[in-house]
Amino acid sequence: EEEYEDDDEGPGGDGAVENISAAFNISQNIPNPFNANTRINYSLLEAGNVSIEFVDVTGKLVQSINKGVQSAGDYNVVVDGSSFAEGIYFYTFTVGNEKITKRMVVTK
Repeated sequence: EEEYEDDDEGPGGDGAVENISAAFNISQNIPNPFNANTRINYSLLEAGNVSIEFVDVTGKLVQSINKGVQSAGDYNVVVDGSSFAEGIYFYTFTVGNEKITKRMVVTK
């Protein structure tokens, strides 16, 4: 019988929807929950076209950010959540044809 450890990465870690990419990685947004602004750090291991989509729990797109082609390196994006209603949202980074999604919480 195999045992699986709950891999929780500290505050907000429980919001992660686990996806692994060889080309890039993203961190959980900080702070989370938030009500005005939150920051998401991300790293590209190779150049790629970066876009970020934010959807609510119904899957409705509430914000989209296109960063264009970025070279390999460390970046961050500050998200203005002032227009978001209170609730749970998912953000998906797309780099090339790979995607990673994580969860964030907006409080008012």
